[in-house]
Amino acid sequence: MDWKIIRFLPEIQFEKQVALHVFRYCNDHFELHTRYIENHFKKHNLFSDKEWIKQVATKYCTRDYILSAISSCLSDGLRKDKEIACILGKVLRSLMAFDDSIKSDRDVVLKVVRHNATALTCADGKFMNDFEILCAAVRNNSSILYAISNIEFLKYWIKKRPLDYKKLSSEMQANPDLALMVVKEGFFKLNSIPQNIISQEMVLEALKIDPTNLQYARNFLKDKTVFIEAVKQSPSNIVYADSSLRTDKDFILQLIEINPNVMRNIDYPLNDDVDIARQVVQRNGLLLHYFSASIRENIEIVKMAIGQNPNSIQSSLIQTLDIVMDAVQTDGTSLQYIYSKFKDQREVVLTAVRQNGIALKFVQNSWKMDREIIIKALNNGCPFMYVDPSWRRDKEIALVALSHDSRAFKLIDLSIRNDEEIQKSHTKSTSFWTLPFYQEKTC
Repeated sequence: MDWKIIRFLPEIQFEKQVALHVFRYCNDHFELHTRYIENHFKKHNLFSDKEWIKQVATKYCTRDYILSAISSCLSDGLRKDKEIACILGKVLRSLMAFDDSIKSDRDVVLKVVRHNATALTCADGKFMNDFEILCAAVRNNSSILYAISNIEFLKYWIKKRPLDYKKLSSEMQANPDLALMVVKEGFFKLNSIPQNIISQEMVLEALKIDPTNLQYARNFLKDKTVFIEAVKQSPSNIVYADSSLRTDKDFILQLIEINPNVMRNIDYPLNDDVDIARQVVQRNGLLLHYFSASIRENIEIVKMAIGQNPNSIQSSLIQTLDIVMDAVQTDGTSLQYIYSKFKDQREVVLTAVRQNGIALKFVQNSWKMDREIIIKALNNGCPFMYVDPSWRRDKEIALVALSHDSRAFKLIDLSIRNDEEIQKSHTKSTSFWTLPFYQEKTC
């Protein structure tokens, strides 16, 4: 049906039923002709007929722009009608065309926002403090949340669901309490918060969520309290501190007590300080590596570091027989880090393999042919695979290896594998594991 045909039917064009069918079939053609609605239908009082309006809105019309034109043409009486307001408000997403008494009616506003949240922007401002209406609007369309200026409601909603802080109005973004809550919930990093409202409390809360937040707290890079908490979270956070803090000896000593790994990011002159070196290596000898050459040549500091962790000898720039013996007596595998001249000393090698047989892996080739050293290593946990292959034909060495690990049998040379003592030792070393299986089969 072509809507233009009604111009040529003057005797019936304003009958109610005809008008209804015009709306029903001509929806697609009225976009550019809403003035025609106002100029012709209004003159015949169709827009003061409540029942006719209800029929149009609920049954015949599906186009928002037509309903918008109808709402703008409503009679004064219908502009105050709650039922019409509910019907049109749900479809139009607005109460703009209605009387102020409708916009301030709680029941009408609640019904409308449950279907179209944007109607809230046209309602009376008092409803911005009504939690039930605000919740109904946000549930219908979460985007309306960013048009709400009620701080308490936003705090309430943040506890339930994430909030895109950057989409809030500038007024809301500038609210310190709201920003603090957003940070506590872990939705955003500090780089989303205006610098002028970032507080010490906010920074401390942000650190609990993500230590890297510290880099965005530009006004707190000299705050000792902040960095004490930051180092508790991650010692690498000290890199964000102002240079005045990173060169403060007393403050760095305080941080070392919390976590000595801060030394990994401390530079000259504190990495050349003996007092700081003492405090650090007492807690973690391996951190000797991060000190200056003069500290790493200091015998007192080196001995202290080795006493805490023998492997710290690898960072030492000075090695004496006493230092080497201290290291291998505590951990034989530290033999791998000592100078070659000490690896040539039988006393050092024997001490190392006596403490940990695996040290045999790091001895000089000449000592791998020493029977006593081989036996000491095997008796102290050295796998047979680390023994020079030439010893695999030696019955005594093979028996020692089997007494500690039955798997050594596979490495024993075939020429002695069938020896009675070898076979007996092998059976004895494996009986503990195989006996339950044999018993299970005979049951």
